[in-house]
Amino acid sequence: MKTDIREFDGVVVSFGNAVDLAEMAVVTHFSKMVSNVDIQNGTLPRYSDALAALSYFANQGNLRAGHEAMEKVFSRQLTKQLAPLEAACTLKKRQSNIPYEKGSLGLLAYTEEFLRCVDSFSKVCDQLQILGSPVFKNSIASYLDTRLTPILAGYNTSIDLTGLANQDIAVLDILDSLTVLDARLKPYKCGFESTRNVQREYMKLVEKAQGLLTVWVKYIDQRVSLLERYNEHSIPEVVVEVISKVRKVAEFQSLPTLFEDQKLGSWLSVKPPLRFVTVYTSVVPGAESTAQDPQAFLVSSYFLDLIDELMVNVEINLKEQSGDNIRKLTQGFMLVKNVVMIETIINRLEKLYQKLGLIGMERLQRLKNRFLKLFLDDWNYASYIIIRDMTQITTTNAMHGGQNSAKEKEQIKELFKNFNESFEEALRHYEKFNIQEKDLRVYLSSEIKKLIINAYNKLYDKYGSGEFTKNRSKYIRYDKLQFERLLNEKL
Repeated sequence: MKTDIREFDGVVVSFGNAVDLAEMAVVTHFSKMVSNVDIQNGTLPRYSDALAALSYFANQGNLRAGHEAMEKVFSRQLTKQLAPLEAACTLKKRQSNIPYEKGSLGLLAYTEEFLRCVDSFSKVCDQLQILGSPVFKNSIASYLDTRLTPILAGYNTSIDLTGLANQDIAVLDILDSLTVLDARLKPYKCGFESTRNVQREYMKLVEKAQGLLTVWVKYIDQRVSLLERYNEHSIPEVVVEVISKVRKVAEFQSLPTLFEDQKLGSWLSVKPPLRFVTVYTSVVPGAESTAQDPQAFLVSSYFLDLIDELMVNVEINLKEQSGDNIRKLTQGFMLVKNVVMIETIINRLEKLYQKLGLIGMERLQRLKNRFLKLFLDDWNYASYIIIRDMTQITTTNAMHGGQNSAKEKEQIKELFKNFNESFEEALRHYEKFNIQEKDLRVYLSSEIKKLIINAYNKLYDKYGSGEFTKNRSKYIRYDKLQFERLLNEKL
């Protein structure tokens, strides 16, 4: 007896539905098991049952169903665990007079918790012997795409609305956390570049952040120009303010990110053009080609460009304001005093010192030497008198023959007279500064002694016997020991 197969259609469909329901039941049961993951310890209770379920899926040729179930569970678990922290990642509006405090954004706590979850899920995947499968990567990528992308987009929108200059420290704080998160995810092959939307928003943020390099350059130019009077009180005030900003910037580990694909000095190409660039730069010729770490060299170069800009702008404005009313000695003193202060601050700040490196400190020394020359103007003149007149006397003797001539004696008297006047005037001006800072006093006195003692010793060795005059004490006021003792007492 023949039976039409169509009579069994309902049975086949019912059987198929039963199989599907059974599969769904297994998936549901498996999902519940996986949902019990202990994020604190990175363990899965009854993981042997989970292994058996995965084995079942594999035997049925449907391992992907098990993997998809895990991906959904892990992504939901991440969302559940991190959702309470996401709200604190938003950049809040602040009044302009309230500075952003490093670490005040919730992104740091969010990043730490995110990475802890990632580590836990990694351990679970390892327990289930699926760490090499797409499960882990897809789980993280799903969360990144749906939850981190809006956070990054929010940062970009906030910066556009409030302006980069108002959010500079906040942006660096954000990058500090994001660069750590990205770096820690990359070994799992689920860094930001694995998720197109996250990578797009992140690169937008980095591009905006790179604009900070010119923002800070303009800030220094404007800050110095705002000074109405350049004097011993106003200059240190602006220097401390600027170096405080530099110190804050140097504290961030993500700083090298700002220099990716940047060329040396590109940050100085702003409008209107910077005045200091055409006056002086402490750049060491050839240093770039010998730098072992090009990115670290760019960071160091940037900070020293900022310090150059600060101090040379002060120098320019100080000269324009004072004209011939303030001696070079006084101008030089105000400038070198502030560079020494900068140097002292840097030496006490390990992170800033490390970012400047040896080449940065060499540039700072070159800048200090520029202002030292101004400060030593009076002392240089006193030393110059000795060199000039001794050379002239020697030349005269060679032309007219013999020593101890009346002309030579008069020249020697004039030499001592001019030197004494110049030296004592320089000493009087120096004492007016009443230097209280020990480091500054030691530094300046050392430089003065190096300049003047050797010159005076040569003068004394040549004419200290006093044969050129009957009134020796009138011209030779100090022997070598007395001269050095006087400097030690006065400087």
